[in-house]
Order: sequence, then structure tokens, then C-alpha cells
Amino acid sequence: MSGERVSLGKLAFGCHIYDAMTDYGRSLRSFRDKVGEKLDLADGRQRLALLDWLNAWTCRIDLTMLEQLSEDLAPWYKWARSTLPSSDARLLDLAPTDLDVFASLFDSLSAIRPPRARRRFGPTAASKTLFALCPGVFVPWDRLIREELVDGKESGTAYVSFLKQMRDDLRLLAEGWPELGDGLSNLPDTISRPGTTAAQLIGEYYWVTITRKAEAPNTDRLKKWLAWG
Repeated sequence: MSGERVSLGKLAFGCHIYDAMTDYGRSLRSFRDKVGEKLDLADGRQRLALLDWLNAWTCRIDLTMLEQLSEDLAPWYKWARSTLPSSDARLLDLAPTDLDVFASLFDSLSAIRPPRARRRFGPTAASKTLFALCPGVFVPWDRLIREELVDGKESGTAYVSFLKQMRDDLRLLAEGWPELGDGLSNLPDTISRPGTTAAQLIGEYYWVTITRKAEAPNTDRLKKWLAWG
């Protein structure tokens, strides 16, 4: 489970650190400039742009396999697109049972492996691809976060369990801070991260606190720092 409740202050700290300490935000914006707001994997150029962006987000995809992997993504997308949520859907709006259908999508995507490839597409790249397709619902998922929150499991069922945990965290934020708007619509602007989604921001928080082990300061420490001027 995700452990201690995520407060608005901790989330704001984590997302601020994330944007300051990484180039991931810039590379995501550059990717969106190339493909537009709605990624279409039926388009070969957009598939290659996705793979380039995944490598920028540390997926370590074999560069010699880009063309073949792009070709393999096309039939997956043709099969999956009717099950994927709309590009503007929000994780908080989906019931836990609504998320269960995504387990098979995740497994089939993670299992893609071109001939002669050294490894499969894998769970990290699969989660980030789903995030690219629907950033309001899916949350990126790396190895250290898997180890911390789902005992290192890599299956679609484990990913759906992770999404349910993220949904629970967002629900608690929405209940605790009603001023964040319906479905946390005001959250990005509230913490000075316009153009993002609540699902993206909760993912950034866990990346900062688990993958990078950056702990948010408590109230006493913040008061001490502020007193120094």
C-alpha cells in the first residue's frame, strides 16, 4: 500500500523538486509539441516519437530495434484503442472496477518483443506508453516504485493495483481540499504546474520520494527555515 497519506503540501514539495531536479518535464513538453495533445499510435512518425521520448525517460530501448518495435506497436494499438480511456479522462473519475480492464492492455503491451530483441518492451515502458496515451488516468511506474508499493510485481494486475492506490491518494486530496475543484481540476495551477494532470503529479511525487528518496520537510523544519529569512 502507499503508506502515509499524501498531503497537499507534500505533493507540492515533491512536484516542485521533480521539475527542478530533472529534465523530464521539458522532454515531455517537447514530445507533446511533436505529437499534439492526443497521441495516435496508428501514425508511424508518432510511434517513433514515442520511442525517442521513452528513451529520454530512461527506458533504455535498443536503438537498433526502433523500427521493428514501432511496427509491433501498430497492431497492439489497433487492438487496444477501443478499450483505452479517452485522452481527457481522469483517474479520479473512474471506479476501481473500471481499472481492472487495463490489466490485459498492460500485459500485452509489456510483452511486445521484436525478433532478435534482447528484451521485451517491459513494465516501465508499458506504463509510460499508457501515460503518454492518457496522462489523466495512467501513472508512470518504475522498478523502485514497484518494489516499494507492489512487492516488485510486474504484471498488469499489479499495475492496476498501483493505479488504485494512486486513485485512493487523489481521492483523499479531493476530500481534504475541496478548493482544488471537481476531480482536482485546479490542482495543477494550485501548485504552479499548469499543463499537467493530477495523475501525473501523484506519479511525480512517488518518483521523488521513492525513486530519489527525497523526503518532504515537516512543519517544524519549514518554520525553522522561514525564520532564518
